[in-house]
Amino acid sequence: MIDAVNELIDELSKTTEILKQKLGERDDITPQSTDNWGPVEIVAHMATQEQVQRNRMQEILTKHVPYLKDWDPEKAAKEKDYSSMGMSEVLAEFVDQRGDTLVLLVNLALKDWDKTGVSDTMGEVSIEDLASDLIDSDQKYLAEIDKHLG
Repeated sequence: MIDAVNELIDELSKTTEILKQKLGERDDITPQSTDNWGPVEIVAHMATQEQVQRNRMQEILTKHVPYLKDWDPEKAAKEKDYSSMGMSEVLAEFVDQRGDTLVLLVNLALKDWDKTGVSDTMGEVSIEDLASDLIDSDQKYLAEIDKHLG
């Protein structure tokens, strides 16, 4: 179990560095639109998703069999107005959000990784599942960013 946990934490840690390498020095990336996401909107979404998943993890840790609320990514994009943000702003936000998640995960006892909550869309889900979901999402969004960058 400890090897799997360390692997998850290592994998989550890599994404911020990859994004910084791909996007950190680029000043030619501008927002697209609320309906047609480019790299700015994708990274802004990643930051929001990170916060949502970490909040779910915290609920799992503090409540007995918590109900994990679903969220609407499109609604969040409009409410936060991703398309009005700049790349440096959204990248810094993602780095901060991921850092907070890593602090939470690094400080968990091994038994806490198996604690669960329940969601309408995901069913029963553990903290380990949520961390794995973040990694899967990272890979998907990094591939999307690569497509945009050419």
